[in-house]
Amino acid sequence: MKTGLKLLMVCSVLILLLGGCSSRPEADTLAVIQAQKDSNYAEMFNALSLGNVFDYNLSLPHADKTWVEVWVEGYKKGKKMQESPLISLSYGFAPSQTSAGALGWGIVNEGGAQKSMILYAPGAGTGLSSVPEVIDKNLSSMMGSVIGDQKLELKAGDSAILAVWRQNESGGYQTYGPEQLEEMLQTDTVTLVLKIKVDTKNPK
Repeated sequence: MKTGLKLLMVCSVLILLLGGCSSRPEADTLAVIQAQKDSNYAEMFNALSLGNVFDYNLSLPHADKTWVEVWVEGYKKGKKMQESPLISLSYGFAPSQTSAGALGWGIVNEGGAQKSMILYAPGAGTGLSSVPEVIDKNLSSMMGSVIGDQKLELKAGDSAILAVWRQNESGGYQTYGPEQLEEMLQTDTVTLVLKIKVDTKNPK
């Protein structure tokens, strides 16, 4: 009798524990981002001499509940350009629970100071968008992904800088990390910043 009672108690505890596990909230990470150095997009841009591209892998573990915004801000001598954001992309609430694929920003050369940009993400894209006179062909340029090789995890309401394009006359660049953004804006003639934000609601 005692043995049967003990088994009943153990089973009851297990049921309570399993019920507690199932009622716990889902993991709060909405996006996982990692730079891709030798991606198909990078190879295509290099092979065709199209220009420059920043390419990442974007994983959305809760794609059906996630809204993604990606955009490029432009600054001249520390002041935001009137046309900023120069290009933007937003999408979300996918029919599937999870999503993964390429996320990127391409700067396409068209000769002289004429440039076009493109943003792409899993299942979404902007097409080419002309941004003439934004980038100065006579200035020294530097570009870089700011998240390195580490995976970047974003929660609801989080935003992050993924990449920057910098131009100035001296070319004396030291760093391009997100924590130095204010310094970059003060020292650069032109600063272009790729940003991303994820949330559980449409900002509209």
